[in-house]
Amino acid sequence: MHLPSHLAASAALAFLCCAGGALAQSAETAVDFVLSEAVQERLRAHVPAQRPPSPLASLSAQQVIDHKGNFGRKVGVKIEFVMSRLENGLTGSQSSVVMDGGKGMGRGTGLSLCGLIGLLSDSQSTTDTSLTSAIPIGKVILPFGIKSSVDFASRRRVVALETNAPSLCMPTSGLEFTFKTEEEVTIKTSGLFGRTNQIKRVQESKCRAAVDVQHALQLGAALVGDYREVSCETVSGDGKLSKTRYAHLLASSFYLPIEETDEWQTATTLYPKVSYGRAE
Repeated sequence: MHLPSHLAASAALAFLCCAGGALAQSAETAVDFVLSEAVQERLRAHVPAQRPPSPLASLSAQQVIDHKGNFGRKVGVKIEFVMSRLENGLTGSQSSVVMDGGKGMGRGTGLSLCGLIGLLSDSQSTTDTSLTSAIPIGKVILPFGIKSSVDFASRRRVVALETNAPSLCMPTSGLEFTFKTEEEVTIKTSGLFGRTNQIKRVQESKCRAAVDVQHALQLGAALVGDYREVSCETVSGDGKLSKTRYAHLLASSFYLPIEETDEWQTATTLYPKVSYGRAE
């Protein structure tokens, strides 16, 4: 569905309607957190013209993170998503995240183009950074516990989008395509070293869609239909490389990340629980 003229003035209105109490923004703040006319114009060609036959309504994701700093100890993360395909064809979502052992948790609200490009996001999280050190007292070494937690809040907004793809949400067999985004990012941390950073970030991605499709139930028993794997390499403005393998669900016209790798970690994800909305 193309962005209707009465919605094109502010795609953020649809985003904010899904946030519930998660954002609780003032009117002045909300005015600044919208997609520009130029970005909305770029999106028109990529929003699916028709509602997919099996739109995603909710997801449970099980993620395993292998971070170099953990020296081989893998961390499990459970993520719950509630999703809605909005009137303008974009996807709004709310999410909650819990790490194994309760060491971290968070929640967020987002607006995306078929799961591939996050357009607007607002998230908060808390991470337990408690640790136990050994300190010498005379000839005895005693454990010394340091209790600490750090709160994070981040907000992202895409302010520019370029692509050579005919339709980002419907990659065809063997298609190679690129897209480039510029984002405004605000990150706030609290705790001992709390601070606020505001940056602009540019990322360029090169992607290739597989020729063949596979059964989606390989990724989760509740997933229906087939998926086409899409592999992307992304280079940030400072030259850092990351790689993501997506499952593009044909029945949902939606990308699910199944493996994400950067210089520090690899995260793999499966989807054990899924529910679908009505096609209408």
